Amino acid sequence: MATGPLGETEIHLLNRDGSGERRLEVGIPADRPSFSPDGSRIAFTGREGKVSQIFTSAQDGSRVRPLTSGPGRKTNPVYSPDGTKIAFSRSPDSLSFQEIYTFNPETTEEIRLTTSQ
Repeated sequence: MATGPLGETEIHLLNRDGSGERRLEVGIPADRPSFSPDGSRIAFTGREGKVSQIFTSAQDGSRVRPLTSGPGRKTNPVYSPDGTKIAFSRSPDSLSFQEIYTFNPETTEEIRLTTSQ
């Protein structure tokens, strides 16, 4: 992760040996990447305006797809070990508690796993 010229966050990728740094071009400010177990997809936090949502893309940055929408801050995506679900944290606003959810990209089912209140 790095900061772009306007202060926006960017995802940078490297080869295993640390060479070949390149920016992942997804078209929006992005951070907190998580690779799918097979390495073909990347889940990340992206911002459209001031709202953080969860997106996925191909490992080369193509085929960007929003997974979440609506109000509330969604961050920290992590693929399940089998790659069928993505866990993420969600809060009503940036100052509130966070809950953990899972999202199934195939069915678009979203399940809340924790309750803070």
